[in-house]
Amino acid sequence: RCEHCFAYIRFWNNPKHLTECPRVRVPCELCSVEIYREDIAEHIEKYCPEEMIECPFVKYKCMTRIKRKDIDKHLEENETKHLGLKLTTMEDLIIKQSEKIDEQSVEITKQCEKFNKQSEKID
Repeated sequence: RCEHCFAYIRFWNNPKHLTECPRVRVPCELCSVEIYREDIAEHIEKYCPEEMIECPFVKYKCMTRIKRKDIDKHLEENETKHLGLKLTTMEDLIIKQSEKIDEQSVEITKQCEKFNKQSEKID
């Protein structure tokens, strides 16, 4: 029986099993902390301080990739830059919405003129 996951295994399969057993603690390839093999992917994706992650302002076009452990410093040092990026994104959105409103206004005017012409024919 495996001392880590308690699975029943044959004696001759023990070395192979230990290289695959989900409950064996293995070092993270990035930060070297010991974690159960089954938890390595989640550790790297969500918690590993050495994992490279995107800046949370990527949606505002901050293209910085930084180690998770350094993200607070990045946010603090780039607060003005991030606010500027956010403002630019909002300005772009306002311009696009304004253009869409103008297009719709022109279309409404055309439809009103068309309606008025047809209305005149009926009278």
